Amino acid sequence: MKITPTDYARAYLAAIARAAAAERVQVTRNLWQAVWRRGHFTWAKRIVEQVHQLLRQQAGTVVVEVVTSRALSEAQQGSLRRDLARAVGKPVELACAVKPHLLGGVVVTWDDRRYDASVKGRLEALYRALAGESSH
Repeated sequence: MKITPTDYARAYLAAIARAAAAERVQVTRNLWQAVWRRGHFTWAKRIVEQVHQLLRQQAGTVVVEVVTSRALSEAQQGSLRRDLARAVGKPVELACAVKPHLLGGVVVTWDDRRYDASVKGRLEALYRALAGESSH
């Protein structure tokens, strides 16, 4: 049987759910010992990411990627989180990234949806529209 990072994450969460509060540290130690014994320690980051993803799924939380040209303040993130939660209809966790080449605006992505309200995106759309018109 081939074990994956997701298998480790599911097993860990199941063991934590069954364990008393005082036993949870030992459950965590046991997980990392099993990972080490099987030679999968290079998977540590992916296992932790899978645990987080599974916990978000259980809570019904949606991860929304937000890319801006400059870092958002805490107040801006809070406002955006509330607005997106209303739009999505579920709790939202923001994964913010800064990409100066956007020039301004924001690109928001979740699930298979992508909304590009960046200056770069608008300029590219304008270029495509003009190029399409001039080719006739």
